[in-house]
Amino acid sequence: MMKYADWVNVMTYDLHGVWDASDPIGSIVQGHTNLTEIKSALDLFRRVENSPAQVVLGFGFYGRAFTLQDKTCTKPGCAFKGASDAGPCSDTAGMLAYYEIASILQGTSKKRATITPVHDKEAAVNYSTFDDDQWVSYDDKTTFKQKVSWADEVGLGGAMIWASDLDTDKYAAHTDLLDREIISTSTLQLENKAVANPGTTVQDLSAFTGQKCFKHTGKCLKIDDTDAMSKACGSGYSVVGWNDAGCGKSNCHCGKPVCCPNGAAPKNCMWRGQDTGQQGASSDCSGQCAAGEINVAGIRSSWGGGYLNDRDTNKCGRGYKAFCCPDPDFKQVTKTCSWAKW
Repeated sequence: MMKYADWVNVMTYDLHGVWDASDPIGSIVQGHTNLTEIKSALDLFRRVENSPAQVVLGFGFYGRAFTLQDKTCTKPGCAFKGASDAGPCSDTAGMLAYYEIASILQGTSKKRATITPVHDKEAAVNYSTFDDDQWVSYDDKTTFKQKVSWADEVGLGGAMIWASDLDTDKYAAHTDLLDREIISTSTLQLENKAVANPGTTVQDLSAFTGQKCFKHTGKCLKIDDTDAMSKACGSGYSVVGWNDAGCGKSNCHCGKPVCCPNGAAPKNCMWRGQDTGQQGASSDCSGQCAAGEINVAGIRSSWGGGYLNDRDTNKCGRGYKAFCCPDPDFKQVTKTCSWAKW
């Protein structure tokens, strides 16, 4: 199979969990990632002469967790009686997100202030006991570095993450794994703001998702009558385009406005997937936004409209056009990306 693949992602996490209770390993706590076991597993690729450059090493931004059978026995190999309590946000017994582990280790209570993480250097994993009988294994900057150093040493092709949204609001796991500061964008700043002010997030994200944008459903209006178009959108909204559907073009160039909140109105929106201008099957439309664009509020139409790109084209024979607006962060986020040379 490897001769047909550019690379393969190896999930070098979830090596152990509560499922061990039903296999020969048994009900004992072990790190869900372990460099010794990873080396043994990946050696199988070497034995059949696969290039290490085709192998991508997986990193889990979470930990597997257990409830100890005896709270005085806390080392790997001690018995567990079941999964850990569910985290307050991940809400899944037996696992804790990176941000939940970070919160536990910060010692927000007297009980948790006494937590002493243990670094298993040989296995390149950490584990901690908290709340008397809760046990979790996880990675941090030190263990990430151990694994990355080994991957570089043997020439692995790269790294992959499961999953980015399990990181802290300060991107601690990304920073620790990559050993560099994460580029801040307005989107990431909104995520930080959401933690402290969740009530304002929906409004702020409207510029990116168009959650509060809508198509006017009233009567058709003359496109050049800007006052009427604005009035149709209502107070606090701006016209970002229009839809020709049902308005005809023989008597006037009319349409129904597409409206977005003033403070988050996207710019330079257009209809994608325009027809060929001929009737029948040749005028089929397949509306897809281009890279770096968002289909605002899922708005689509068999007619399309304006402002850009679709002023005078006809109705789709089949299919739809999509109303697309540029993602303001796309260029900043992707400006350092490039295709690798093989």
